[in-house]
Amino acid sequence: MQPENASRQPKITPPDREYPALYEISVLGKIPEPLSARLSSLQINQTSGQNGCEMTSLTGRFKNQQDLLQVTSTLHAMKLTLTSVEWLESLY
Repeated sequence: MQPENASRQPKITPPDREYPALYEISVLGKIPEPLSARLSSLQINQTSGQNGCEMTSLTGRFKNQQDLLQVTSTLHAMKLTLTSVEWLESLY
């Protein structure tokens, strides 16, 4: 017998690396203007983190994990410290 609240929990579909998903990427620092123009399909939010450090989060739809990897590799090449990559939702 299942617990009473088991049927109320949302069904979570884990990400499949070949299908679209919504992700949030967080980095230390500010995204340079030329790069932020290239990432215009993503929502970019800049905040002050702990100890006054600037933090930037990028949230958006990636068609697969290869696209996600390209963005994280670009951020790394720009010398930005990646602090997290979070899968938010599958979009298929």
